[in-house]
Amino acid sequence: QLPYATHYGMGVACSSGQDLAFCRESSSYVPRMGVACAVCQIPARKDEDRYAAEMACVRTGSLKPLVGNFEADAGHVMCLGIYDGHGGKGVAELLKTKLHQEILKRECIPEATKVDKPASEEGKAPLVEEGKYEPEKTDRGQESCDTFSENAIKEAYRAIDGLSRVEHRFCGSTAINLFITNLPDGSRRVRCAWAGDSRAATFHRKSYKSFRELSSDHNLDREDEKVEYKERAGRQAIEGRSQNPQFMGPRTLS
Repeated sequence: QLPYATHYGMGVACSSGQDLAFCRESSSYVPRMGVACAVCQIPARKDEDRYAAEMACVRTGSLKPLVGNFEADAGHVMCLGIYDGHGGKGVAELLKTKLHQEILKRECIPEATKVDKPASEEGKAPLVEEGKYEPEKTDRGQESCDTFSENAIKEAYRAIDGLSRVEHRFCGSTAINLFITNLPDGSRRVRCAWAGDSRAATFHRKSYKSFRELSSDHNLDREDEKVEYKERAGRQAIEGRSQNPQFMGPRTLS
């Protein structure tokens, strides 16, 4: 666990140079999770990239920005995302403002919609009203774990992808997301999701010289991506890459 840390605003230091117009910065520490996060972005001329750092509560459906010391409790999910836009900032901005909301609304189980689960007369498993969410049980303890499921994340990615194709047809973005949750035994679960070639890794040992990749790039060097891209864009796009290795044409999330 990380020691308690005092967080200083990074904007002053980043903005002190004569040639730096502005920067975006954020930092937070969550004592219950023992996790700190910090980001400082000095935008390039095109300003196409975005980030998001928020705390979601699965039980209430709330989503709040991570700023300063944040008191989290059971049911909270730390949501971190970086979005590398290309061809414009529209899709990256869409991911920043809507992706976590899209995931949360697929997982949220507000108190008003919870259903009592009486046992059937035959002594079978408790009944659950159709369409209602039943929290999954973890193998780390009897208490259920409030987290974001793989299906909810995938569905949210697809929803943003579909929306971006309507609202921002000629730009796209990569996405790299981390979702951190406390487990009942005091350990943490970290789920990584991504689209494109933005990367996440864990660093450890002395001077953090040892690391392990959490993501693997989606690019046309991967056979599965070639197959998918052929279905989407046709054979011409695949053949053209050997002559032009740069990103070809508008593409949002895969």
